[in-house]
Amino acid sequence: MGNKSSYHFDGFDDKRIELEVLERQSSAAIGLEKSIWKSAGLENDMKVLDLGCGPGYTSCELAKEVEKGSVLGIDVSGDLIAEAEKNKLRNKLRNISFIEGDAYEMQLPGNTFDFAYARLLFQHLEHPDTALNNISKALKPGGIACIVDIDDWWLKLHPEPRCLKPLLEKTAGIQKLKGGDRHVGRKLGGLLYDTGFKSISTNMLLLTSGEIGMRNLLDVSIAFRPGLFPSGERHAADAMVREIYGLLEEPGASGWYGIFAATGRKGLCATETA
Repeated sequence: MGNKSSYHFDGFDDKRIELEVLERQSSAAIGLEKSIWKSAGLENDMKVLDLGCGPGYTSCELAKEVEKGSVLGIDVSGDLIAEAEKNKLRNKLRNISFIEGDAYEMQLPGNTFDFAYARLLFQHLEHPDTALNNISKALKPGGIACIVDIDDWWLKLHPEPRCLKPLLEKTAGIQKLKGGDRHVGRKLGGLLYDTGFKSISTNMLLLTSGEIGMRNLLDVSIAFRPGLFPSGERHAADAMVREIYGLLEEPGASGWYGIFAATGRKGLCATETA
């Protein structure tokens, strides 16, 4: 496959540490995600596609929301799908399944899903238009695409650690070389429009340290970054992250992170489809 992605779970030296990061990211913002699902039009009898589902933490929460419907989680990593199956069993859910698959080459029947969700996936895609075209094909006419991602320009910490800007710039550069985009959030609405989606809505919601706590905010916005660095540079990245986590010892420290949510509907007839 010629399309690149800037995230490869199988490339992590210590997968348990990365799984812990993914779990903290999921739990820290799940309240915000549930509000996004509701605003997007998720209903409890819908058939849901969770694209880039990872270890299935969020997929299981989706399955609880659609108790009369079902969820299919897809991820390119077989190891993550195995973890997702374990989480399904822990949650004792029967309306959810997982398969190994690729956002660029999904082998799914067309016109099948009512709701397609992609969370923190598009920042890693070299060709998000290809993924959106595949999402459109998988959705029923009138089905909803809901894309949630970030834009590092809207990450602010006070007092600002001296290493924050270099860490953000370096992370952005690394992901760009791998086909990713740490500023994809602002582009999501345009991507939906270019793919032919209708009734497009875009919004930015702030995660704040005042609402979720500084540790949770840093877990979402900072903790994962050393894993993106080449092994020879990871020690320096870890040091920068430790310095930033020093804000936990600052009683007056605050932080804000913008989470972008964009939704659109697949056209109802042939002239309205992507």
